[in-house]
Amino acid sequence: MSPSPGHFEVRYSGPSGEVLNARLEWIEGVPVLTNLGPGAGQVRVNAVPLAANMPYFIQPGDRISLGEITFTWTTDLEAPQPAQAPAKQAAPL
Repeated sequence: MSPSPGHFEVRYSGPSGEVLNARLEWIEGVPVLTNLGPGAGQVRVNAVPLAANMPYFIQPGDRISLGEITFTWTTDLEAPQPAQAPAKQAAPL
């Protein structure tokens, strides 16, 4: 599988000074999370620690944790729509 050109790198600095790095990318249309280290076990999916540099395919409903921060992966968001210009009113006769 080849990685897509677009990806997100996430860096979290925790209250005790630990730094966590993760990458979210899409490989062949599937979202993949990778713990970039160095904090092995501090990046988790559904409470399971991710080994460093091992890609993990995520699915809707998965709970992703970076240190003390946890969020739920979802795909039910709608793509933003472009703003429409207001309709012009006809000039009075």
